[in-house]
Amino acid sequence: MKSPAHTSSHSSGMLTQLFSGLAIGSAVIAVILGLPTLAAELAGGRVVNANHVGNPLDNRVQVKLQSPAQQNTSSTMTLTQYEIEVLSAELSPNTPQAAVEAAAIATRTMVIRALMPLGGGQSNTGHGPWVAQLEDNDLPLWTRHQVENAYGEQSSLFLAQIKAAIETTDGQILTYRGQPILSFQTPVTTGATVPASQVLGRSIPYLVRVNCPSDASYPVQNRRISIAGSTWRQVFPSEQPPSDIASWNDWIRVVDRAPSGDVLEVMVGNKRLTGSQFAANLGIPSWNYDILGGSIRQPLQIEVNGTGTGMGMSLHQAAVWAASGMTDTQILSRFYPGSHLQLDSIWLS
Repeated sequence: MKSPAHTSSHSSGMLTQLFSGLAIGSAVIAVILGLPTLAAELAGGRVVNANHVGNPLDNRVQVKLQSPAQQNTSSTMTLTQYEIEVLSAELSPNTPQAAVEAAAIATRTMVIRALMPLGGGQSNTGHGPWVAQLEDNDLPLWTRHQVENAYGEQSSLFLAQIKAAIETTDGQILTYRGQPILSFQTPVTTGATVPASQVLGRSIPYLVRVNCPSDASYPVQNRRISIAGSTWRQVFPSEQPPSDIASWNDWIRVVDRAPSGDVLEVMVGNKRLTGSQFAANLGIPSWNYDILGGSIRQPLQIEVNGTGTGMGMSLHQAAVWAASGMTDTQILSRFYPGSHLQLDSIWLS
């Protein structure tokens, strides 16, 4: 696993939408079941021949990501390509293979869950395309170029390790009572995962407190970040503070928090955003943060507490358990108790 300081947040959109589909960041993600793509290498430095990896059914799933901050900007990739880029960003070359496999299953599960119709029930089968709007669980993505820049000569072996994990877990997802689960992942915890009830306001049987002893000794990643005015204007072009606003605290305020400390709701002027949406748009690597005071003429200062949501699987603890000999299925059963492995062909037939 990468140092949590180098990973992005794993967050959730209007929370009521979370249980009818999957949420992925401040992004709107459309999952489309279509024809296989034939491109050998996608634009932007995508990994060569990703369609030669994994289940052919998985390669028929197209994941379309569109940022609400830039409504006309979107990118599309196969489920397999999406898995490769997420695992490239979340993990590192020294991650034990069982932990990579566990993360591959969790990532695939999140996308397959997005194929579910609103309100749950039967899966989408037999027709297409299907589009699911997914907000607030923004997983980081790294292209091959980013992997090469970070790991140099290790990059080829690292990508091969990821592809091997995808092949080994071919088509496997996690289900609970026959439905794909909300398989949240977090870089590291403060010593135990946070139950869903403390973040989402609703108990979920497989998202409970799980002790993570190795996380407890990990340095707490509390830090201050600055958001330049140019960045703010790019991300929130319609939410510029008027001339009579002197302080950022007069323009941005946290209006609701979960018991865990995670921000649930933020007001930007007269615009209401979920806390995770605000974090994902600005690249804040945690849902737990504070808006600090300061002149509106200076960069926005934000105090960030920890990394990630703390829900679901701790990638750091998973790596430690894998190094001690645990298998991918043993790791997943620890973090998502009561869930079961099932092939995703039910949802893709």
